[in-house]
Amino acid sequence: MDTAALKAQERAIEDKELAIADAETAGENTAALELDLDRLEEDYNNMKDAAKYRGKITIAENNLDAAQSQLSELETAYDNWKAADAEVTAAQKTLNDLVYQLEQKQKVDGHITDLNLEASRVKVAEQQQLVNELSKDSVGAEVTAPMAGTITTINVAAGGTVMAEEPMAIIEATDLGYSLSFSVTAAQAKKLTLGESAEISNYYWGSDITATLVSIKTDPENPGINKLLTFALSGEVETGSQLSISVGERSANYELIVPNSAIRTDSNGDFVLIIEAKNTPIGNRYIARRVDVQILAKDDTNTAVSGGLAGWDYVITTSSKPIEPGMQVRLVEQ
Repeated sequence: MDTAALKAQERAIEDKELAIADAETAGENTAALELDLDRLEEDYNNMKDAAKYRGKITIAENNLDAAQSQLSELETAYDNWKAADAEVTAAQKTLNDLVYQLEQKQKVDGHITDLNLEASRVKVAEQQQLVNELSKDSVGAEVTAPMAGTITTINVAAGGTVMAEEPMAIIEATDLGYSLSFSVTAAQAKKLTLGESAEISNYYWGSDITATLVSIKTDPENPGINKLLTFALSGEVETGSQLSISVGERSANYELIVPNSAIRTDSNGDFVLIIEAKNTPIGNRYIARRVDVQILAKDDTNTAVSGGLAGWDYVITTSSKPIEPGMQVRLVEQ
């Protein structure tokens, strides 16, 4: 029984009480009315008890559903635990087998290592005896370098020995000068001429360094595609220094730079396509719009342009289908 039914029953009781009061005022017999009132009140109390018990039953049913759900989760967790425990047991058995195999292998390898070490000791003793015999015939310990220069590295300490063909020291022959070589594409090399000077852009210590292009040769690591440029360096240069140089067209700052793939050309000239958003009742629509540009400079990846393009415009670089100005486009979801 819902609240509306209880309210209706309360109104019926109130109406019956008013009827009894009216009958008493009129001097009429109220026994039947009072009997009806008792019956209405009894029904009302029964309805309230039923509602109360129905609420308790609902709470009990909800608690039962929650307990059953929790029991299901616990049963699932227990099943997962059993599966994981079985995997751990299998992995532990595999690990024990591998440890046993490793121990057996180490025993065998240790025996072989002992044999190899003993053989090595015999060879070392034989070589030391040969060195001792040759040392008797040595007449001096002075080593003369083939050219003048500055010693930059010493590879042996006093009293030490070096093997044949190993350098004892490294001498920097400053009189021969310094050079810098790197590989570029054949197309880039065509823009350069021998004797051209390059600009050093990252050297901030000592006097200025000048770089002059002295040779353009085929790159042996990538013949037919790349060229090897060699620059003669002068100034306060140190071996191993990292230098950044620019050669050919001098660098410049441009306000608008776009990827080469964004540049399009037709009979009216060069242009790019930008994305223009339009608000509609169902959301934004994106339209491709043409913007004519003038190419100022370009390299292998980017192009500097001027024209009606703004720095905040979204430029179309690639598309899955051909795009014409005015077409509706869809952005790739990130």
